[in-house]
Amino acid sequence: ARHMARRPKQVDWQESESCKNCQAEFGVWTRQHHCRACGECFCDDCSSQRCAISSLGHDNPQRVCDRCAKVHSKGERGWARDESVKGCRACKATFTLTLRRHHCRACGEIFCDDCSYQKLFLPHLGISTQERVCHRCHGKYRKVPGCDPSWGISSHEEESECCKLC
Repeated sequence: ARHMARRPKQVDWQESESCKNCQAEFGVWTRQHHCRACGECFCDDCSSQRCAISSLGHDNPQRVCDRCAKVHSKGERGWARDESVKGCRACKATFTLTLRRHHCRACGEIFCDDCSYQKLFLPHLGISTQERVCHRCHGKYRKVPGCDPSWGISSHEEESECCKLC
């Protein structure tokens, strides 16, 4: 039997007149690039990294935005390693036996309970349950349709719509 190569999946490419991250207008001096993981448009500075995207079948490094690079290059959700962090990323409190580490499910960084007690849905990460997030990610994602628990996801709203806004 012949071995057939696995064909990589293609995400739908979005169109935009400005960078999704820094809002720089695309033109002669600022080129538009598509992240091969999320399909959004970014300038060169915001999409200069490359990594394999095994979930889409890309074993060779592909151009990705900074956020997708973090998610895809460090494994599941880009979580920081426990042993690499001695204190909370927000308040700098030193972790002890009683002051425990908690991962923000959105950014993957490690925080104390006081700095990561809020919860959101994160459909753009494939998470359909309420999960712990840090204050910064709560502020960033709570306004995004589908993320805030007080809104919920309406029957006509696609979970993937959240990713277009992140």
